[in-house]
Amino acid sequence: MARNKLEICVSTDLAGALGNPREVQKWWSNEYRCEVLAWRWVDLEKIIKEGRVAGIHGRMSSRVDPVGNFNYWLMNQALIPTNVLIRYASKVDYILIHEKEAGERRACFLGVKKGRVMIENNSVLGSAERVVGLVKEIEREGVEAGIMFDLFHEYSANGRRWKEVVKKCKSLLDQVRTVGVHLSLGTDKSDSFGLDEVDWDDLGALKEGLSYLVIENRQKFPDWVVLPRRRIEEVKTRNGQIIEKMRRAGLTE
Repeated sequence: MARNKLEICVSTDLAGALGNPREVQKWWSNEYRCEVLAWRWVDLEKIIKEGRVAGIHGRMSSRVDPVGNFNYWLMNQALIPTNVLIRYASKVDYILIHEKEAGERRACFLGVKKGRVMIENNSVLGSAERVVGLVKEIEREGVEAGIMFDLFHEYSANGRRWKEVVKKCKSLLDQVRTVGVHLSLGTDKSDSFGLDEVDWDDLGALKEGLSYLVIENRQKFPDWVVLPRRRIEEVKTRNGQIIEKMRRAGLTE
């Protein structure tokens, strides 16, 4: 399949849910565009007009029982609804939702005439395969779609076998036209790799097939609420280490 040139992007999760997403690019030396988390209180129009945005990350699922999983429910409620998210599809490279939300809200995407819908796998085995099915269904309706393969979600689901994650990613490149990768490298170890847990050469070998590599950087509590100013220099230093590892792996120049 014909591929676009790989674009490196960074998630605004680094700023924290209540932080200023417009600051994140500065902490990466203004090297990369952002994947913006679509919190209800974020002025998406303003950020888009500034040319900062590659994609917008929406909900995981709208049908969550708050009694069974209050934190997950609260996070989804704090993100804009999917029927609002699709209004931005023509203004950015892609909008993104998780597999469960895509299945629940599939009819919403029929209104997307311009732009791309990216669907992210969840932390359960078989999720990536279900995403492939959803992508093909949506594309049959004339909507451009792709998979955003979250490496840590697959890693968590398969018993933390890195080589199997890479093998799965390679197989996706043969099935879906547009494949992006979420690489979680934050300090929240429940949802992130350590910098030395990643085989960067394996990632470099995937470069020619991928459309996006999005660096997620969620911090452990309480910094995932708002990143404190005292940690910014530390974060910038760590981001520089990530950039150097990507450069050595041939992911960026």
